[in-house]
Amino acid sequence: MIITSCASSKDEKRQCATVLASAFLDDPASQYLFPDEESRERKLEKMYSIVIDQMIVQGKVEIASDANCRGSVAVWQAPLPPALTYMQAFATIAKSLVWFGGACSRMQRLYDATWDAHPSMPHWYLAAIGTHFGSQSRGLARSLMQRRIEYCDAHK
Repeated sequence: MIITSCASSKDEKRQCATVLASAFLDDPASQYLFPDEESRERKLEKMYSIVIDQMIVQGKVEIASDANCRGSVAVWQAPLPPALTYMQAFATIAKSLVWFGGACSRMQRLYDATWDAHPSMPHWYLAAIGTHFGSQSRGLARSLMQRRIEYCDAHK
């Protein structure tokens, strides 16, 4: 099994977004955000591409794969992450408005509910972890979780 960080290429970021979209296609939160089944996967890919771009700046995006599968992706926000620059924040908002339109208010409600439940102490936040539908049950996501837990234990 190979674990790598996702930051090197546009294609790799796209693959990560595709894996997460596949993993969360039928998730209740995804259905809430994007009720139209026909466009949901495409919109999820776009949403995860935004999240991945942010977490490359503010945390870690890690991939676990083996020779036989498309893999798993874990998206982590670091404790006390650096703020996005004005241009990064503007690009995120602009992309969201263009790509998601009316879903933006649902995204904001879901985001607010999630952040209201966060502990106040600094911590690694797991924004998303998922395995491509065709690659599940191989222990890939578990290996990503284990790697970050070991890192956190070693850096207390």
